[in-house]
Amino acid sequence: VAAAHWRVRVYLDAFRDGRDPHAETTKIIFGERFTRAKGWPDKANGIDWHGEAKSLRKTGKTVKFASIFAASAEAAWRVITSEEDDAGNLPFLRMSRRDVRSMQEAWIAGVPEIPAGWQEEQDRFREQGFLTEPVMHRRRDFLDGDDRSELVNFPIQGAEASIMAGAMKEVRRGLGELRTGPGTGLIANVHDQLVLEVDERHGEAAAALLNRCMNLTVPELPGVKFTTKAAIGHDWKQS
Repeated sequence: VAAAHWRVRVYLDAFRDGRDPHAETTKIIFGERFTRAKGWPDKANGIDWHGEAKSLRKTGKTVKFASIFAASAEAAWRVITSEEDDAGNLPFLRMSRRDVRSMQEAWIAGVPEIPAGWQEEQDRFREQGFLTEPVMHRRRDFLDGDDRSELVNFPIQGAEASIMAGAMKEVRRGLGELRTGPGTGLIANVHDQLVLEVDERHGEAAAALLNRCMNLTVPELPGVKFTTKAAIGHDWKQS
């Protein structure tokens, strides 16, 4: 959403060419240390990161997501050092404030459209007194005032919520015979995921419905395609 809304060329090019956007982030931050690191995935699958390359990619990805809404270096450091891995450990706990500031500054310098986008949102708010998100054009007035992080967060997160709302509407419309009684059908929206509970015999059809409704493009956000792949399981952990 941010890449399309703020027209961030490095990420739009990566999406167009089928390259990993998190790897592009990490190249910006670490340069040759990352490109020469051991552990890049086999090009046949492009998924199996390991070793130093995996660790650096995780760091770059975390720095980006901690910083993308104009967070200060101090705020980004607090987010990054509290980030848990899949095992519940804190891999960045020993990272210093200076390290975070250096990585954050390197990333921002490599994606100049993002700080320019932050300024656009702030200028637009100061001019009109509110902002709208780009998909359903819902409005927020920010009655607490001109908080830059909140201003730049809203159009991105608001657009994401609108995209998910549209997907939920399409999923509910397509459920049909997949909804076989109380407690079946669409049971949860978890940020950017939808959870369906259906009779086991309808598992494949339910997955196909999710894939159909959630692999989409949005005219208001050109240059990106939102993709997913539904998983099937007997409990949330499996799926």
